Amino acid sequence: MGNSIEWEFEQSMLQIVERERRELRRNPAYFHRMIQEEGGLQTAKKLLAKEDPAYGFVEICWNLGRPDLTAECLVLKLKFRQLFNGEELDRARERLGHYAISCESP
Repeated sequence: MGNSIEWEFEQSMLQIVERERRELRRNPAYFHRMIQEEGGLQTAKKLLAKEDPAYGFVEICWNLGRPDLTAECLVLKLKFRQLFNGEELDRARERLGHYAISCESP
């Protein structure tokens, strides 16, 4: 892992997986496998590079009402923004904006 902020981001991505399992009784197996194979940072970048949000994002935000358990929300946390470029941050904001949610807090 390149530096401590990247490590912390990856741990936070893994916490999303655990919280989905515990709080939503949902198994995000594909998301978890992506993190394990590509790392948390690359997984987030890959998800943000896609034109449309992943199925899991839509399911969690729309059907389950938990946008706080998305990579997009984590990306916008103040301490992690430095890991992403302006286009990636804008895409995360745009996706979350459809749900009238702001995750831009520390």
